[in-house]
Amino acid sequence: MKNKISSADIVIAFSYASGSAFYDKENPQYIALHSALKDVHDNGGKFILLSENLPYDAAVYSDADGIVLSYMGSGLNIDPTDKTSDGVSKGAINANIIAAIETIFGYNKPKGKLPVNVPELTELEDGTYGFGSNYLYERGSGLLTE
Repeated sequence: MKNKISSADIVIAFSYASGSAFYDKENPQYIALHSALKDVHDNGGKFILLSENLPYDAAVYSDADGIVLSYMGSGLNIDPTDKTSDGVSKGAINANIIAAIETIFGYNKPKGKLPVNVPELTELEDGTYGFGSNYLYERGSGLLTE
């Protein structure tokens, strides 16, 4: 995977923020995504982060070339276009992830504003991270395309 990432022009990576583990330097997601981010940048590629739960991981990967925030994406197990035999939709569970992927590839126009503040991440004296008092992204920022 490292060879593929290193030679890619663009890498799209999913991140899942929950609790404080997502900014723990020992967390496998943290290690893998930072390694991928470094590898793709070292070879001149672009790294796009798709945050699939809470937007606070945007602060952890602020070096990404693009960040797409998509709330509550756990369990992508139902295709929102899937219909029952009588043509009735089964329901669009986690359609936000599909919409985010389509947005990255230019198939739809994003709408919306960030509903929360995303504080900057700061390194504490013990080498761990915590959120600082300044905001990296303020509530109300983001894209709104008509």
